[in-house]
Amino acid sequence: MVNHILHRDPNAKTWLEIGSFNGESATLLLGFPQLVHITLVEQSQEKCKYLEAKFSKPIAAHRLTVINATSQQFVKAVPNCYAVDVVYIDADHSYESVSSDIRALAPLCVGTFVCGHDYHTGFPGVVRAVDEFRAFKQTNLRTFSDSSWCVRLR
Repeated sequence: MVNHILHRDPNAKTWLEIGSFNGESATLLLGFPQLVHITLVEQSQEKCKYLEAKFSKPIAAHRLTVINATSQQFVKAVPNCYAVDVVYIDADHSYESVSSDIRALAPLCVGTFVCGHDYHTGFPGVVRAVDEFRAFKQTNLRTFSDSSWCVRLR
């Protein structure tokens, strides 16, 4: 998915991940030197402490930031001019949560990408929320073998 995005937009350098848990996706993202900054938004304070310790070097290098918040709290706290190139949603996999995350975060990345993980039958809430968003935006959905999904906004 990352290669797909960078192929279509080499300037997609700032990423926002919602739901970082143990930092598996962030570890993968940090392997791409083209990504200038990654913000991790995680609602569990315990997990945030873990992520801060795990990613102490990228944090010190100003390449990664960990924020303890829900997506809705994060959106309320950021300035109106806040924008990212890619939003990656991988938090609560219920329909209500994914749909809420998409609605809250999509305005932060107009002209770029909203994507996420676990688009498969094991998570019907993810599939339903993503399909509704894609249909509403009248855009194509791209899926990947690792169950990642991606919608490019225009």
